[in-house]
Amino acid sequence: MLEFLSLYENRLRRWMEQSINALRNAFTAFADMHRAHFEVPASGLSDPSAVQDDLRILRKWNTATEESLVGST
Repeated sequence: MLEFLSLYENRLRRWMEQSINALRNAFTAFADMHRAHFEVPASGLSDPSAVQDDLRILRKWNTATEESLVGST
């Protein structure tokens, strides 16, 4: 019985490691795809006017969202 349980433990451990590695690889591939999509070029970070434009757009979105929430109540 002890030998059987030991063998089962090893097989279960191998299955668990393979399953975790498969999940890790799938997650990494999915995350890399999104990282590449949202990657900002280094030159874009040094341009203060681009940052200001982005902030202005975010403020407009925030204002529009707040207005739609107030209007729906």
